[in-house]
This record gives sequence, C-alpha cells and structure tokens, in this order.
Amino acid sequence: MAETRGGRSARGALPPGPLRQVVALPLALERGVLLLERGGGRARPQPGSVSRRHRRKPRPALRRGQGARALFLYGVAPRGQGAGPAEPRLCPVRDAAEPARRQVQPRGDPPGVVCRVQGRRVRQPARRDARIRRDREGGNPLHELLRALSPNTTASRNPLVVNQHTLVNALEGYSKYYFLGGSATWGNIRGLFAHNVPGLHIYEEGDYDAPQADGWGVSDIVLFEKALEVLGREKKPFFAFIQTAGNHRPYTIPEDRRGFELKQVEGAALKDNGFESLAAYNGLRFLDYSLGTFFSRVRQAPYFQNTVFVMYGDHGNPSDQPTAWEQLRLTGYHVPLVIYAPGLIKGARRIDFTASLPDSLPTYLGLLGVPYLNTGLGRDLLGLAPNDPHFSLLDQNGLLDDEFFLRLDPGGPRLFRYRSQAALEDVHARYPEKLAELQRVHEALFETSKYLLYHNPARAHAPDGSVVQQAAAR
Repeated sequence: MAETRGGRSARGALPPGPLRQVVALPLALERGVLLLERGGGRARPQPGSVSRRHRRKPRPALRRGQGARALFLYGVAPRGQGAGPAEPRLCPVRDAAEPARRQVQPRGDPPGVVCRVQGRRVRQPARRDARIRRDREGGNPLHELLRALSPNTTASRNPLVVNQHTLVNALEGYSKYYFLGGSATWGNIRGLFAHNVPGLHIYEEGDYDAPQADGWGVSDIVLFEKALEVLGREKKPFFAFIQTAGNHRPYTIPEDRRGFELKQVEGAALKDNGFESLAAYNGLRFLDYSLGTFFSRVRQAPYFQNTVFVMYGDHGNPSDQPTAWEQLRLTGYHVPLVIYAPGLIKGARRIDFTASLPDSLPTYLGLLGVPYLNTGLGRDLLGLAPNDPHFSLLDQNGLLDDEFFLRLDPGGPRLFRYRSQAALEDVHARYPEKLAELQRVHEALFETSKYLLYHNPARAHAPDGSVVQQAAAR
C-alpha cells in the first residue's frame, strides 16, 4: 500500500512559525448553511487511491510569523430554506435547484476525530419481534456484538476495528479536546477516540454545571460555554472537537435559553420552507443563536486571530418537498462545509464540487502546514490539481462525481445527471462507459474502505516515529 506524506514544504501552506492550534466543533444543522463573514480556500473531494505522498499545487502562504489554530463545528445538514425572517448567520439552501456546496456524508453516523468508514444504520421493520427491541434496549451483549459486526452499522461500534491510524496525531505538541453534551459511550466513540489519540481530554455528561436538555445531553449553548472556559485556560496549541446536537430531533430548547426567544410560524410557511415542524424551525434558530453567542465571545479571545474554524454537518434529513434530490435520496447526504479563519485567510470563496468527510482532516492539516502521513481515502481539498477527479462514496449503494450519480438498486445499476434539469432521468444506457467507470471506482473505494477498517494501525507521522511510540506506550 502506498503512503502519502504531507508537510509545509510539500504543500506550500503556512510558512514556518509558531505551532498551530486546531479546534473542532460539530454542529447540528438540519436546515440552513452557515455563512462566514470572511474565510475561503479552494476545495475538492475524495480520490480513488488508498494513500499517497501528497503532491499539491502551491497555495498563497499566510503571513509569516502567524500560527494557525483550527476550530471544527459539526452538525446535521441543511434541508431547505428557512421560514420567517432571515437569520443573521444562516443562509438558505436551494436544494436541487442549486446543487452547490456539495459536501456529502453518509446518514446516521456520529462525527469523529478519526476519518473512518461509516455505515448506514438499518431501520427495524415494525413487524419485527418485540424481543429484538427488548434485547437492544436492555443491552443484550450478544445483540450488541452482532449489531457491531453488521456491515450496515457505524464502524466505531465494532470492537475489532478500534485500532486506527488518525491524522489528529500529526499535531504533536498540541493539547487535544473532545466536547460532547451527552455520554461518550454512545457508539463506542470513547473507545475509538481515547484508544487512538494519546492524552485526549474528553468532556462529557457529568462534566457540566447544567441539567441535561434531553437524551443528547446539555444544550449547545452550555457546551460552547464550557469549551470557551477550558480553551481559555490552555497555554499550548490545541485541537478541539465540539459536537453539538441541539438541532437534532427532538429539537429540545432548554428552559434556560440565555435570552433566546421562540418564534411562531404558520404550518404552511414551515412546509414551504422544508421544515417538518415548528420545533425543527426553532431548533435551527437556537443553534444559530448558540453559534452566534459563541463567536461573539471567541472573537475576544487572544487565540481568535490565530485559529481556523471549521463547521460541517454529519447528515441531512429527508424532506417533505418533492425535489429531484429528495427523490434521488440525496438530501440525506447533502451537508455544509465551511472554513472560517478571518485572521489568517483574506477574501471569501465559494467552492462547488463533490467532497465528503474523509477529506476534512487532510484539508485542515494541509491548511495549517502540518506534516502528516495519510493512509486513508481523504485528500487535501485545497491542494488538488484543476483536473483531479472528485468522488464521494455513498455507503455500499452509490457514488457521486461532479456530474453523475451512480445508484446501485436491487434491479440493477442506474445513472443520473443529478445537476441537470432532467436529474431524475436514468441515463445509464446513454453513457455505458461512464457507468462502467463509476462502477469500478465504487467497488474500489468500497472494498478498500472495508479493508482499511482492519488494516490501518497507527504509524509514524514524524520521521523519528514518535507518534507510533506514543500509541504503543498506551
């Protein structure tokens, strides 16, 4: 297997300077895309090779002497235009009418510090024996093990694949944080993160001076306040991942709203703008309010000008609107990806090509100019050549490039030009060569992903092997 290394000299990103810091914040964005005041960068999606030495086109360097931190915000993808008056930090998504910002991510999976293969969960049919539900709810060990080993469940649940190489460990000398409003036992994410990221500080259920809002844990605004408090005391460069959930069903608004006011919108207006309920609309508004409160405070922090903030979603939700993308079952994969670094990057840009979550960490590390070894499927979106192909793997069922969508249906493969006016027309007979090409790429990416689950142990990012030694010491 070929391996890829990246670094300052390889990518021409940031010049040598102080250690850069990284913060990750997952946001629940079921409807609406975050709009940055300033930020930018080119971007492109995932490749077809397993790993490679990075060969990137030079990018304009940030000013000498500046370090860079990065802040990642994670959440759920947008669905339609927001109802009611426009909100200050969210811009509407036009769904299939405007298939731009095509960051896609498999549905139903948690975000992760490790770029991993994520399977789509299977909904149990209503007619299934109630005993299965009792076993699951009661924590039957055999049921949990069989579920973890299923190819249709989140990979982190499988105890046999907990040992993974992660690009987070390329950030040597950084403090590393994971903030979660609920329990880190969910989906075995504690086992995955703590096992693979030495010295990771986990803040979770029980670490907050506030009641839980619902089953997802404390409210997003409490989560942000805790992160600001902890990071404000940090003296070293840091990587922080903050996972929000307030805009996830059931869209709970806590009693202590910190000044947030609910709005009333008529049902017809909600439906016309893609919202399933008034709770969903106010859930998005509360996320926006929490995010705005966070940025108003973090702008006063001494590290703000030296930080890269990244915001993205993990999955979208089906929509009541009969758009072409909804009928193609693509809405659940359409999510935002926003990079915001006003102190480091000047001039906003909008990027328009296919990408997916495995591309995220290579992109952020490439922006920071941190040397790393990539053994996964993701690529640095800001360092691709103009003619590099772009693909996004949609579980075992499909593949996207910049023009075509391959869907593997039970009756046979189908091909759609999902960005065209005739997005619902199956054109596989008209483009047999494209069909064959995408089938080959899909099989290669899917089978390689399965292989990497069991054959991707920690390796050295630095030439002296320090990362491997740290992991082995655990």
